[in-house]
Amino acid sequence: MLDVLPRLHDSSEARRKEACKAIQGRIRDLMHSRDDGRIRTLIGAIAKTLVGGPGLSERIGGLFGLSAASTALGSQIRPYLDVIVTAAVTALDDDRPGVRFAGCEALYNVAKVARSSMLRPDLFRAVFVAMLSVVGDATESEVRSGAWLLSTMMLDIAAAQGDALDLPLFLDLFRAHSQAANPHIRQALLTWLAQLDSVPGLDVGDCLPQFLGSLLLMLQDPNGPVRSETHKVLLHFLRQLQSLTPDELAARVDLPAVVTILTDSSVAPHEFTRMVVFDWIAAVVRAAGERLRGQFPVLTGAVLRAVSDAHQTVMTTALLINQDLTRLVRFTEEGVPFEAVAGQVLTGLGHVQPLTRRTALSWVAMLLDRSPAKLMAMASDFLGQILDNAAGECDDDELSLHIQVLALMARREADEGEAADGEGSFGDRMLREVAELLRDSSNGLLERRGSYVLRHLCVVMDPARVFTVLARHLWAIEAGAEDDPMEDEDKDDVAEPDAVAADAAGGESELADEESAEFAFVVVEMMALVLLTAPELAPLRARLQPSVPAAIVPPMAGGSLAEAKHTPETAAEVFSCLFKTWACNPVASLLLCLLAEQYEVACGIVQRLAAEPITVALLMQLDRTVQLLESPCFLQLRLHLCEPSHPGHSHLLRALYGVLMALPQSTAFHTLRDRLTSVTSLHIGLSMAASGAKAGGGAAFSGQLAASVDVAALLDDYSSAQRRRAARSIAGEAEEAAAAEAGLRGWASRPAGDGGAASRPADGAGATSGAGAAAAGGASTLAPMRLPAAPAAASGQRPQ
Repeated sequence: MLDVLPRLHDSSEARRKEACKAIQGRIRDLMHSRDDGRIRTLIGAIAKTLVGGPGLSERIGGLFGLSAASTALGSQIRPYLDVIVTAAVTALDDDRPGVRFAGCEALYNVAKVARSSMLRPDLFRAVFVAMLSVVGDATESEVRSGAWLLSTMMLDIAAAQGDALDLPLFLDLFRAHSQAANPHIRQALLTWLAQLDSVPGLDVGDCLPQFLGSLLLMLQDPNGPVRSETHKVLLHFLRQLQSLTPDELAARVDLPAVVTILTDSSVAPHEFTRMVVFDWIAAVVRAAGERLRGQFPVLTGAVLRAVSDAHQTVMTTALLINQDLTRLVRFTEEGVPFEAVAGQVLTGLGHVQPLTRRTALSWVAMLLDRSPAKLMAMASDFLGQILDNAAGECDDDELSLHIQVLALMARREADEGEAADGEGSFGDRMLREVAELLRDSSNGLLERRGSYVLRHLCVVMDPARVFTVLARHLWAIEAGAEDDPMEDEDKDDVAEPDAVAADAAGGESELADEESAEFAFVVVEMMALVLLTAPELAPLRARLQPSVPAAIVPPMAGGSLAEAKHTPETAAEVFSCLFKTWACNPVASLLLCLLAEQYEVACGIVQRLAAEPITVALLMQLDRTVQLLESPCFLQLRLHLCEPSHPGHSHLLRALYGVLMALPQSTAFHTLRDRLTSVTSLHIGLSMAASGAKAGGGAAFSGQLAASVDVAALLDDYSSAQRRRAARSIAGEAEEAAAAEAGLRGWASRPAGDGGAASRPADGAGATSGAGAAAAGGASTLAPMRLPAAPAAASGQRPQ
């Protein structure tokens, strides 16, 4: 029986064919006699002796013999498939192309006979894996063609006998081998997937999560035909998904798994992949709707990143998805993981791209409208991130959006009637945080956009509230108080001017350091300029002027915090709060008094200027004051100059003449002098005002604000603030002088070196003496300059 085997690898083709026919005849005879044992012996001998042999002709001849035996067995091949298939599969791993081709041919003939038996899981796995390895043959096109024939046969069997195919097994093999970079293997996999999806009963689309990630990976293949074919397959399954109703989609497809795969792939480096991914995300969001509520957070994060994508198509699609997703989150009533969505929005606020940050801000506004209490529970996190953004390099439009969102949060909190986190009003806390942000010199925000921030806060919030909250915080900074010093103005420990000045001179820790005082001084100067010049502050300016009828006070902007539930402050309270803080800046406090028509206080401030060092910075501020007096906001003041007989206006004249006398003869001097000399009957007016003051016991002009102001207390506050400033200046200069003296003494005590040693002690002694004199002499006549240069005087003269 085995004598025919040597002829299978004979050099003569005719003898090989005769051997194959002889094997077929013997197997048929054995099948007729039902001699299963001898059949197994013959097949085993072919597989072991020939196919398992080392020689090329032996292995090819053995594969021919297996093909002949399979043909003879026909439908009875199933019991012998293990031996036949195992032997043929090993041939596909041979290094010689002829053996690999013969192996493909043998498996083709076996599959042709065995049909559905080849779909048995263990056999299918072995054949499929071996087939893919040969499909990817990089050198032999003939071998690849043989493998494709085998693949086509196996695919036809699977299509005809779909119920016999183990689909999960195929998908596992698909997912494993899709990692291969060989384009021929990937094309074979794509062909199988597309063909199997058309087989009735297989429902490949229901297993979308098992192969979607692999398809998206293959979409990044450098081979163009592979990308094109992958895109076609993805479009095919996308259309299937879009054809399902929301209920069918939720029932048949694992939506959470699909969304996870898509969002993970949304950051793929390949632009075409990202474009396809967001087409899918758009389709899934529209098709599934609120059934995606559990996936809202990851979708939000992916979309916020993608709105800043460099690829225009991806960005446009992401913006459209953002609209749909925002609407879904807003109107889905139950089951939305709000905190997780808000966390993704918070992450988006910290993104490097401006468009992502702006989109995240729109999400904050939407979430605040949907669930204000839940969002305000996270107010501290959002406040910190928004303020970090404001301190960064965002443009004015983005900064404006950040401020608007903060104001909206403050308004929502006020509408809810609750304070966030137990730390008081969010609006007040936000304003204090803004002040601290301006105080941080590392970001340069005060110099770059301090005025813009203040003005925009006054657009979206009540200007009076903005100014008073900032004023209280600045007073605490300037005076070194830990608590709000204006909650109880009657407390002796809040503003004891003598004690504060003494502590400052002694360098005690209760005083604010020089840097904090300087910050308060600069911000007060900025607030004064904004109050007097910004159109947004017109309502507050009118509110502070007693002579402006209430009926013509401009209303605040719609939607501002003026509509929120907080106790409004009277004009007198606003003025007193601002003055207490602004008293650290003589010119700012003077301008505030002139605006509020507190002319008696203004006169007292001007009189006290004589007791202070007249610095270049002070002269420059007075010069600017004269310019501001010519602006529209001081129209009422200029009109009051026409009424010198009014009891309160005499103080105005004295205050302005005091400013005139303090100015050098510059352009500002001549401007103010011309204004004052244009007042008719000046001396008569002053005389009448003086007699009126005696007759009336010093009564001030009429007006609710004037009647509510304690002039003496205000001037005491001003004097206290100026003493604190002077004490800080003395302490700072004393420390600098002491340090300089110590350094000079150390230098003078060094051993004399080569050259000039004799002259050093003399120089050192002179320097030490000068430093000692400076320390003993007290404050210098010139405080540190805050402005770059002084204005040129018309006559070149300066006050002595």
